[in-house]
Amino acid sequence: MAGPPAARRKEKPASCYTFFVTTAIILVGFMGAGKTTVGRLLARRLRWQFVDLDDRICDSERRSVAEIFRDSGEEHFRRVESECLREVLENPGSSTRTRHANPEPGDSLPAASSLGMTSSAGLVLALGGGAFVQPQNAELIRQSEVPVVFLDAAPDTLFRRCTPQIGDDTPSRAETARAGDPVNERPLLADQNQFRQLYESRREGYMAAGVRVDTTALTPGQVADEIAFRVDLADYS
Repeated sequence: MAGPPAARRKEKPASCYTFFVTTAIILVGFMGAGKTTVGRLLARRLRWQFVDLDDRICDSERRSVAEIFRDSGEEHFRRVESECLREVLENPGSSTRTRHANPEPGDSLPAASSLGMTSSAGLVLALGGGAFVQPQNAELIRQSEVPVVFLDAAPDTLFRRCTPQIGDDTPSRAETARAGDPVNERPLLADQNQFRQLYESRREGYMAAGVRVDTTALTPGQVADEIAFRVDLADYS
């Protein structure tokens, strides 16, 4: 990377979203990319709300993603996922369940306004690893015209980030369930080749995002800075 965003203001890439005022961003990418960590940090700095789509799904179903896969199957999960995505894009202020009475900026809670760009409140939305590569979801997002940022990294880096049992981006039983694996085990962590194959199978879909940020050698703060630079976020500080 050529240097920090501040040093590259005159080199803004053609993929930047400079033709309208951005009040929402969607983060996509594989497990370990940092969507949750970076999304919360970005939302906090922008004083926007942060929404994790998988959290919205769990609120709607009142059970974990792993339990949905185990008890109802992936087809049901994908259907609910699309319904929740549509709801967030149309009205992120709606929620099946509110976990905090007084949410702070950066909390993983629905925003108080819609994505119709009618409010000063903004939204950072993080999708599950398989959501963006579903054609119906990609079309919903395309119609919404919300900027999409693909957080990428070398597969070895992603795998290494996922290996610890702590942290926001540690692969959960939900991730192994999505790969068709037993929910009570983590074979993706035991088999690096399988992890890489799943990443490669999804990467082409991720590349449809308008902006790609390589997070391999960056801290979460640097990734947030890069997103703000690439998407031209005026309120970022």
